[in-house]
Amino acid sequence: MRFLTASHNILLVDRNCFQNNLKLYNIQLISDQISSIMPEAFACLPFLQILNLSHNCFSFLPKTAFYKSNNIAVLSLLGLTLSHTDAQTFDLPNLAIVESVKAQICCIVPLHTKCNFDQPQDRKCEKILRHPGESLRIFYYLVASLVLIFNVLAALVHVQFRKTRECLSILVICITCSEMVWGSYLTCLLIADHIFPGHCFADDTCWQSNFLCFMSSTLAFSSTLLSPVFTLLLAICRMSVTLYPFDSKFKDKPFVSRLSQGLCTICVLFAITIAVMFLVIFGSLQSKTCLFFVDTNTSVQFVKILTFSIFALHVSAFISIFYANSKTWVTVRASRRNMPASNRSRRSDSFMITQWVIMSAGNLLSWIVTDSIYVTSLLTTAISTEMLLWTSAMISSSKSIVHPVILSIALLRAVYKK
Repeated sequence: MRFLTASHNILLVDRNCFQNNLKLYNIQLISDQISSIMPEAFACLPFLQILNLSHNCFSFLPKTAFYKSNNIAVLSLLGLTLSHTDAQTFDLPNLAIVESVKAQICCIVPLHTKCNFDQPQDRKCEKILRHPGESLRIFYYLVASLVLIFNVLAALVHVQFRKTRECLSILVICITCSEMVWGSYLTCLLIADHIFPGHCFADDTCWQSNFLCFMSSTLAFSSTLLSPVFTLLLAICRMSVTLYPFDSKFKDKPFVSRLSQGLCTICVLFAITIAVMFLVIFGSLQSKTCLFFVDTNTSVQFVKILTFSIFALHVSAFISIFYANSKTWVTVRASRRNMPASNRSRRSDSFMITQWVIMSAGNLLSWIVTDSIYVTSLLTTAISTEMLLWTSAMISSSKSIVHPVILSIALLRAVYKK
């Protein structure tokens, strides 16, 4: 027998199932409700060239499934999602075509084998930070280190000199902590890049079911919420103290502490809730929530809605911060007009403007520009994954490095004046 078709039946494919038909050339087992493939199920079939196992129920192919069946040229696995299948399973010298649209399969077939999956867009067959010359991975190390070091130092400076501007220091410490959360997220990506093999992200279950994915999602969402919330709160605090210098609530340390703790708790709980919702609704986290530069144009609708909501939050925060800073500046300028010319400090004015301009530029890059790139990537494939990788490392992290430096300089300057 040279040709075997047994489609649309209920079959059990056991070990050496076809050993008595050594001359089989073409086997068609389509939609046979096959729930498992045993080791050596298609072993020792030297003439077998075409094997069609499409639209069945099994999710794993043993390493020895095609043992000594070295002439298989076409293997059809349409409608199948394989988990934890070893790349050696497809190590067949004459395998020319694997019919599948799943990254889980196409990413582990030999390089000489043609597969239907369009790999370049999501690059899920590679380690997440793979890049020619290792420049991207090195840059991630550098950025993550700078974010964590600068923000830890800024927090220590404000703890040490907190009595100079006690309430403002509490808010600045909260901002540095939110930026440290972002640095921790970048660190999670670096850890994942080392822990998982090169094609792990082709197997979604391997990454999505890992605790590191849940941690990455929670850190990313937390930083996305905490940073604009506390930056806006700092701007409101300055405006309130400027407008109402004697009876502003933001000069009351217990009030500022309780407000900061409450907002921090709400943001973190909300981030955890979002991650848990994915686990409950979809059964696992989506790659997009762990690594927001993966699965861009194939994300589920909920991820797209979440991304647009974050974009709206950042735009609203940016506009509100700009308004609060402008109001503060106008009030300060008006009060200084009534002061004697000898008491006016041009240096103070220029430093205040420089501080706000630099921080506003950082917010513009990290929130508006970055979010615009991510939103565009959800709507079109024109945004390359390479660009998203550099965006997350360079543009998104710009304020996380610059802000703690500017805020620390402002405090040290005030301490020096006193």
